[in-house]
Amino acid sequence: MTNRLWWLGVVAIVVGAAWTVTGKDDDKNRNWPAYSADKASTKYSPLDQINKDTVGKLQIAWRQSGVPAELKALYPGANAPTNWQNTPLMVDGLLYMSSGVGTVVALDATTGKVVWFDVPPSVDGKGPQRGGSTRGVAYWANGNDSRIFAMMGPNLIALNAKTGKRYPDWGTNGAIDLAKVGYDRGGVTGYRNSSGPIVVRDVVIVGGVPAPATDYLNERVKATKEAPPDDVRGFDAKTGKHLWTFHVVPRAGEFGEET
Repeated sequence: MTNRLWWLGVVAIVVGAAWTVTGKDDDKNRNWPAYSADKASTKYSPLDQINKDTVGKLQIAWRQSGVPAELKALYPGANAPTNWQNTPLMVDGLLYMSSGVGTVVALDATTGKVVWFDVPPSVDGKGPQRGGSTRGVAYWANGNDSRIFAMMGPNLIALNAKTGKRYPDWGTNGAIDLAKVGYDRGGVTGYRNSSGPIVVRDVVIVGGVPAPATDYLNERVKATKEAPPDDVRGFDAKTGKHLWTFHVVPRAGEFGEET
């Protein structure tokens, strides 16, 4: 376990030793900007304060609910799902997580206090939209522009990493309906993705499951060839423009169509 950094179980439990995010380590050493640490999915951090000699002295620094009190004010009675699985990102002293109601929350890494949270638009005047929790979010930065990308129900959303505000000129008021943009096959009525997006260079990449397809690992729901395929799509991180769609079932003229 030496030199490895893990967030286990409920992600909002942070175990601290004698180090803080404001210590002398550089950004590369203390940040965790991707779901598995980096694009290579190494799940590794060079932090060395926790080792075989100090691991027995660890204490819980703070705890935070999957639905912090600030969110409960917006979603009365909301509780985190029993199977909430989330790995937060850590960038410049902030932890970014997908909450139990699907909204993104930024926490102070040293205290666990809420710094900001996304406030989705109201749905039919019945209060802010709610979505299922996801396993993680994505981080992107270009100069002074840093953003968090996340799934919120069927939508891909873009948030300012420092303030949590949506970008009004990105997609439609900061959101892209993935049931409608980038699919060119009929019959798609919805979309879900429990794993969150990834960002490669300046492209936000999403997979997911288009409705009416459901969980095909479930024996009660049989896969059919007429079901909408899980095509992979890329969107411009800066503008939200749909850039490309990779057809997992190749079309005529595409590689592999003849097989």
